[in-house]
Amino acid sequence: MMPSLLMLLIFIGTTSLVAALGAWIHDRFIHDRLEIHRRMNAAFSPETSPGPRTALFRDLKLLHQQTTLDQQGLWYRFTTSIEQAGLDIKPTQVLLLGGGLGIVAALVTGLLCPLPLLAIPAGMMGVACPFIFIELRRRARIKKLCSQLPLAFDQMKRAIRAGQSVIGAMQLVSSESKPPLTDEFAICCQQQELGLPFRTALRDLARRTGVMELQILTVALLVQRESGGNCAEVLSNLSEVVRKRLRLVGRVRALTSEGRLQAAVLSLMPIAAFLAIFLLNRDYANVLLERPLVLVGLAASEILGTLWIRRIVTIEY
Repeated sequence: MMPSLLMLLIFIGTTSLVAALGAWIHDRFIHDRLEIHRRMNAAFSPETSPGPRTALFRDLKLLHQQTTLDQQGLWYRFTTSIEQAGLDIKPTQVLLLGGGLGIVAALVTGLLCPLPLLAIPAGMMGVACPFIFIELRRRARIKKLCSQLPLAFDQMKRAIRAGQSVIGAMQLVSSESKPPLTDEFAICCQQQELGLPFRTALRDLARRTGVMELQILTVALLVQRESGGNCAEVLSNLSEVVRKRLRLVGRVRALTSEGRLQAAVLSLMPIAAFLAIFLLNRDYANVLLERPLVLVGLAASEILGTLWIRRIVTIEY
């Protein structure tokens, strides 16, 4: 690799990482304090001018269009996945972090490994790391939300039977349940208190969480609000449906555990065998290392086989 190109890549990777870190530090520690000072000055200055509206209404013009149950566009799905993961980070910061990690991983691999061609998959893995983390965090959060929903629906049912409204029942859940469900219901209640329509707040709750059960709750409450009916009975039926779905999830995972274990073993065994051969008999492993195209083909076949097995053992319900 040419020295000038190498220095340029090092500069770009370092700049991306520093920019992502600086943006995160600014949003986490500096932005809120500056916003407080700005609003205090605007409120108590001699020439008081109305400040911007609260962040809940920042995208009010687009909220009616974007709070549907269908996802729209790749960028919108990406930003929604970050929100569903519960991460306080901007999409541009994720892109900067992924680009910086990819460049650094490619440079380190190219400098330390005798095969420069391996820098390409190393860079791709570095770019994919933030997105993989977001997806894993999103799935874990959705799973935790699903496990909290039956008790939350039971609380809402008892509150409505005691004479509370639907909004009052949601406020009860936001105060007596546990995170992350309390945070989501609290945001929904606060949106309604600040004037957002009930339909829009519920649809935003379903979009923001990505939980199918909350989408079902949204549809059920909207239908019940327009056509009438026993809301407590609707919540009781939803609670029973969620419990049955959770039992079905556990049964499916138990039945597919053998296949998932086989997928993990078959995916890791070639890598472990190659590392053992490389440490025990490096001359024998160098025969393969001298053929980078074969390595790329093996890696592609490994990834394809892993995805294929995962597709087989994944059951949609």
